[in-house]
Amino acid sequence: MSNYEETKPAKGGVIANIFAALAFLALGICLLVLNADSVSDMIYSFASIAVGACFICFGAYYMIKYFFKQEYKSICNYGFTMGVILAIIGSGFLFLSNVVVVFLDFIIIFAGALLGTIMLQQSFALFYMRKATWFLSFLFGACSIAASIYFGFFEKIVFFSGNLIPCLYFIIIGGLSLLSMLLMVIGIHGHKKEANVKPVKHTEEVSAPEDSIFEDEPSFETPVVEKVELEPGSDDLFDE
Repeated sequence: MSNYEETKPAKGGVIANIFAALAFLALGICLLVLNADSVSDMIYSFASIAVGACFICFGAYYMIKYFFKQEYKSICNYGFTMGVILAIIGSGFLFLSNVVVVFLDFIIIFAGALLGTIMLQQSFALFYMRKATWFLSFLFGACSIAASIYFGFFEKIVFFSGNLIPCLYFIIIGGLSLLSMLLMVIGIHGHKKEANVKPVKHTEEVSAPEDSIFEDEPSFETPVVEKVELEPGSDDLFDE
């Protein structure tokens, strides 16, 4: 297995990460530009349906992929189980919409901390690939997690109140998540190129002739011995 295959990202996780980051950006921009009351009413009305549908779609994706990619041949693959769990969570969001509305602020805090954790994981991958940009992803993730913990436990805020701080929280975390994803894509692309170049360079070094320790090394020619074929019953070899 090549190094590139080891760092190849899962498509489902990448899509979910991009979708969550874009949702944070869209929420922040809408709260900043549009009327906060109308936006909050729309969010509280359709939040449970949208989140539940997303969980069910991702659950169905993992369950279908489990069979089409023949992941059941791997004893350590639990894609089907993950799909079932996501589908159950999505169904809970659809049928328990009142509960979702009550805990919506907590769900947003949890999503922000989860995006920060993904950024930390991307920084570890960039560090493994020896990319200098790993520190930026690490800083983005640490700041996102710290902000989520602060607003979740110490300075509780109402995200759809129309204040500036919740808008900035959405925009900054969504933007940092997309930027960290971009750094990850660039790092994987560079790592792939390096993985393809290094074996060729190693082959050229092995095939190159070694320099002799002698400046003028003598050469010897091996004399050519002609093969003598004797006819059956011939005594030519013993003739004087």
